[in-house]
Amino acid sequence: NKPERTKFRVFLVGTEFFREPGGIQYVNRELLRMLLEFARETPMDVEIFSLNDFPAGLPAGVELPAGFQWHGFDRRRVRMVLKLERRLWRAQPHLVLFTHVHLAALAGLVRLAARRARIGVLGHGVEVWKKLGVQIAYGLRLADAVVAPSEFTRTKIVEVNGVAPERMTV
Repeated sequence: NKPERTKFRVFLVGTEFFREPGGIQYVNRELLRMLLEFARETPMDVEIFSLNDFPAGLPAGVELPAGFQWHGFDRRRVRMVLKLERRLWRAQPHLVLFTHVHLAALAGLVRLAARRARIGVLGHGVEVWKKLGVQIAYGLRLADAVVAPSEFTRTKIVEVNGVAPERMTV
């Protein structure tokens, strides 16, 4: 008898996956697709939190396997933050990945409720080329990793928002 491996717990926190077409939504769907593929080989539980999608926001033909949970909030920010907080305390994820820099303001909540969780943030482009608000910039500095789509964007995040270069990747 093989002992059952502990499941890797991931929280994927995004602005939107399915509601509108666009580049960020495409990236979010690709991340979800990759997690679905990864889950075939690695025991994992994944909770998807989508600020702007509907609670029953999965389009026809999209089914999540066992171990994947969908949480859509139809643009209700407070409701999403409260649900995320409850789930962080209960599930204690290993990784929390914010798929948009504006969600990085929630990194402090992760550090409080799920201290051992690693935090990742995606910085897509033009929105991180300028000085970000205090809470977002603080969240970026709390992150274990910030991912930029280009070297230019990486340099801007470091120079303008004070993220440590060793925490940045392209």
